[in-house]
Amino acid sequence: MNWKKVTTFLIICLLAVNILLFFLLHFRTLKRNYIDGETQKNAVDIFERRGLIIDREIFSGKNPTFEMFGGVYDADAQIKKIEKIFGTDDLQSYNIPSNGKANIINDSAVFSFYPDFVIDYQTNDFAHKMPKDDAFFDNGFEEFEDKALQKEVSKQLSKLLVGDGEGKLSYEFGKSYRSKDGIAYIEIFQTANGDLIQNAKLTVCVENKTVKAFDGRWIWLDFTDSYKVNTLDRINILFYAQPNDKNIAKRELLAEKCTYCIVWDVSSNFYIKPCWQIEFSDGTSEIYDAATGDRMGSV
Repeated sequence: MNWKKVTTFLIICLLAVNILLFFLLHFRTLKRNYIDGETQKNAVDIFERRGLIIDREIFSGKNPTFEMFGGVYDADAQIKKIEKIFGTDDLQSYNIPSNGKANIINDSAVFSFYPDFVIDYQTNDFAHKMPKDDAFFDNGFEEFEDKALQKEVSKQLSKLLVGDGEGKLSYEFGKSYRSKDGIAYIEIFQTANGDLIQNAKLTVCVENKTVKAFDGRWIWLDFTDSYKVNTLDRINILFYAQPNDKNIAKRELLAEKCTYCIVWDVSSNFYIKPCWQIEFSDGTSEIYDAATGDRMGSV
């Protein structure tokens, strides 16, 4: 027996098997990550009969990979994180109404936090009011954009804005306003893996390039867990958003966006849950749990 030929033959067979496995894995990944054209067409036809008009381009592109994040709303973790954010262990804590807690920082500022990640901060030398709604900006304010000021705010609040969420949490700037006396108010929106977290927003007040106050809802505690979850794709989530109901008026699908919602369990554990935000031509924008299809609310 010619062992050299046998060895060559076995090597060629192994190479062929590896190539075959590579292509099988590649096509399987493509099928999982993308919705093929025939499936797109069938979905468009099904939902058109249900009264939902869809442009197939909405289904194009790669399916997102969602993650679930979790943590504990623990009192010790709160104090430790405040010390990390503000760089001090000289804290005086006391309870305040609505189950909140305030912490005096070096006798110069107060940082208060409440249930559901509601927070506020104000230095003792700042006497201006913080906005309570968008109507605050309707009178006597101008909209502006200042990248240098945004950079300065990021620098001063870096440990609060990004935290230690394993690089998963970040933020993006919204609108900026300036009052007649030069006080700047800047909106900042929190993101997870680049997608907006619903109702996670701060309004930051800046005077003379220094952050004097902020308030809003912000995930400022660290995660204890994160993991990938199986979710409904762009087509299957629509069976929950557009049921086969003749009472629903004809409308058009405008957009499907990845987003996240903050949810709680009975043990004060919090979760950042992946969701779909679906926008329709009738003006409605609804949020659905990306894993279960449960309706989470509207925007």
